[in-house]
Amino acid sequence: MADPVSGAVLGAAVGLLLTEVTNAIKKAYRCKQNCEKLQSTLKSVEPHVKKLEVHDNDTCRTWLEDLKGLLKEALQIIEKHCIKNRTVIRSFFRYVNKARVSSRILDVHLRIKEKIGEANILMLVLVQDIDDKGMFLLQETNDMVRTLISPTMETSSGFITQDLPANIVSFENDTFEELKSQVKTNGDGMGDPVTIGLRGAGGAGKTLLAKMLYNDPDIQAQYGTDSIFWITIGQDAILPSLYLTMAKFLKDGVFEREYASRNEEDQRTYLISAFKKKKVLLILDDVWKQYSHGHSMMEWLDVAKGLGSVTLVTTRDNAVLTSTKAKETVVVPLLPKSEAWKLFCYHAFGAGRPPQGLEKIAKDVCKQCGGLPLALVVIGGTMYDAMELCQWKFAMSRFKESQGENPYEILFHRMKFSYDKLDDVKKKCFLYFAAFPEDARIPTEKLFSIWQAEQLFVDCNEDEEAFYKGMTTLISLADQSLIELSEDGKTATIHDVLRDLAIRIIDEAKSGDWASECYFKPGKVLKTISEIPSNKKRISLIGSIIQDLPGNFQVPQLQVLLLCGLTHYIEDREIPLKTSKDFFGGMNNLLYLDFSETSLEKLPEGIKELKALTSLNLSECFYLEELPKGIEELKALTSLNLSGCSSLKELPKGIEELKALTSLNLSGCSSLKEFPKGIEELKALTSLNLSGCFLKELPKGIEELKALTSLNLSGCFLKELPKGIEELKALTSLNLSFFSPLKELPMGIKELKALTSLNLSRWRNLKKLPEDIKELKALTSLNLTGCSSLKVLPKGIEELKALTSLNLSGCSSLKELPKGIEKLKALTSLNLAGCSSLKELPKGIKEL
Repeated sequence: MADPVSGAVLGAAVGLLLTEVTNAIKKAYRCKQNCEKLQSTLKSVEPHVKKLEVHDNDTCRTWLEDLKGLLKEALQIIEKHCIKNRTVIRSFFRYVNKARVSSRILDVHLRIKEKIGEANILMLVLVQDIDDKGMFLLQETNDMVRTLISPTMETSSGFITQDLPANIVSFENDTFEELKSQVKTNGDGMGDPVTIGLRGAGGAGKTLLAKMLYNDPDIQAQYGTDSIFWITIGQDAILPSLYLTMAKFLKDGVFEREYASRNEEDQRTYLISAFKKKKVLLILDDVWKQYSHGHSMMEWLDVAKGLGSVTLVTTRDNAVLTSTKAKETVVVPLLPKSEAWKLFCYHAFGAGRPPQGLEKIAKDVCKQCGGLPLALVVIGGTMYDAMELCQWKFAMSRFKESQGENPYEILFHRMKFSYDKLDDVKKKCFLYFAAFPEDARIPTEKLFSIWQAEQLFVDCNEDEEAFYKGMTTLISLADQSLIELSEDGKTATIHDVLRDLAIRIIDEAKSGDWASECYFKPGKVLKTISEIPSNKKRISLIGSIIQDLPGNFQVPQLQVLLLCGLTHYIEDREIPLKTSKDFFGGMNNLLYLDFSETSLEKLPEGIKELKALTSLNLSECFYLEELPKGIEELKALTSLNLSGCSSLKELPKGIEELKALTSLNLSGCSSLKEFPKGIEELKALTSLNLSGCFLKELPKGIEELKALTSLNLSGCFLKELPKGIEELKALTSLNLSFFSPLKELPMGIKELKALTSLNLSRWRNLKKLPEDIKELKALTSLNLTGCSSLKVLPKGIEELKALTSLNLSGCSSLKELPKGIEKLKALTSLNLAGCSSLKELPKGIKEL
């Protein structure tokens, strides 16, 4: 049995630490604003400590231990970097240094806020007198917090296989075997660490070969998946960011706590020392000849010094490999004629031979690709379905215009031919990929929302129609190998050579062209945005560092402003992003505003002047506590995304005046306790996401939202579902996961005839489903994961003829599957993992 005083002892220790951190904050002279924000959060922690210390079980003690560790980390940062006098660092690097400290405070602050979210859920679970299940309960709580409080947060703790194309030519495999042999031989045993180079022209297939190596089972067996690391460097490499990525591979937190705010030389020394203890394969992809503080980039990145370690460097420039004294260099050759022709035919003719009369000229076009795989793939894709001789002759005439130039110019013109063949809308969509950082996995949903706001698809009247048009456009670009789509279609990427093409097209565009109206500088260090030309209609500073955000920024034609992840520095202040009251004064035509993932504390009141604004994204703005008065004046607003704004305490009165609003996302707004009256006035609303909002009750009148098609109430812990939910006849998706208090669904659920997706996962008290659930004839997905009290499925469930996915994993009390389940002929996925009480499967299941 646990020591009965251990909970109280831990609580006392945490209480002392809370006092120490609070006192240290009072003495802080650096990062003062971030420290004060942390102090405000700590005030709300104390009541949770007092409540949980009396519940003497493993779950609560573990929570207290975790909080204790976070408080120690916060105290160490503040005492070391915010109180003691330090040498003044001159120039812009002063801001960068201060940013690192502020970033560390922000990081520990957010982790403490996550613990508060866990405490809220723990108290709800404990109040229900659910038997304590030790660490299982904590794990379930942690899963819930990750799902609800910060659903978009990415983690880097696991080995992620690199995506590869379906068709890889044999010649590349020959080169791969040479590369693999060099890496295996040099990494065999515990010899001295070595660097191996992989050199080739842009588009020759270097990254592809490196990904093949990364995924290779023999290489994984030799090093272990937890010792193979991939970092994309690129032309815009920022050394501190690269070092932080390397440090995360170590998973010990030492770098983040002790070295993140130090100079690069100290950071390099620490990383070399840490990596000396490990045998690793470090893959540095796309390294350029760059310098930082008088040293080449490779001198800074050459840190894998453990015995048996190998650093693989992919580059276009032999000078990069010379500077790092690479022991071996594998050169990626151009494809020979036979292999180039195979690859070209695969993309131009679907792996078949060209139609009669086109083979000769098709081979001439193939020859113009110079054996470069990327050129063969892209141009082959561009010529797909070109069945007329004149189309091929036109291509040849364009290629001849650029003969005799240097290889990089030839490649540019070959790639640009594919761009020129696109229609105007696809050209614009392609150029938007230059708005995102190199090698970024871009959410397709974000692309669609930008394109829709700018009305690129003018012939689409409905949101759903615009979605399909956007998806069709992306598929078309992917078919021509200009971009790559993930298998699930949720993210898109672009090859760095093709991204360079988009950037160059924008830079060289003539005045008046659509491209000339774009200012895309993601991941840059800028002193001020005042230097941006006033005639721009689209601006992207995603992930950039900026020293000054001026007032009354005059860009009267601006339509799209992407400031996602923007970091702001002012000489004597730190990270919290500040915008002056009149920042939006010169943006009267703005349609789309993305301030997500910034440390924005509040929006300037001047935002109410953006009368044309249709989409506002403030997701993951953890410091945002309120929306400004007057936001109800944004009459054209159709989408408002506040997901992950965990400090947001209330929505302003008058939000019901946003009559055009179709999408409202409040997921993870864990400080939001109530919803303002008048939600029934949002007649146009089709999507409402309240997951992770600890609301006491849903706003009255929700049943009046007749246009609503998607409702997410995951983790809301409401005592009851809203009355009249059966009136939401248009509803196609209903998420009620983590809905612990309720034991059964309301009978009226059968009236939701349009419902295609029903998620009831983690209803630990759900005893049964209503038998009339069989009336949901349109249902395609039913998720009952973790419904541990569910003993039987209702009779008649076999009548759900449209059902394609049934998830019963973790239904530990389920004793049998209903007879007739074999009638679910559309079923493609049935998950029974963890159904420990299930003794046998029905005989007819083989019919599925």
